[in-house]
Amino acid sequence: MTRTVFPVLLQMSTDQYPTKTSKGKEKSFAQMD
Repeated sequence: MTRTVFPVLLQMSTDQYPTKTSKGKEKSFAQMD
C-alpha cells in the first residue's frame, strides 16, 4: 500500500515543486524504504 502511495505523492510534489521538494522527498522516501 505505502509503495503505491509514495510514488503518487512524489509525482504530485514534483509537479508543484520541481527542485526543492522533489529532491527532499526522494531522499526521505529512500530512507523509509
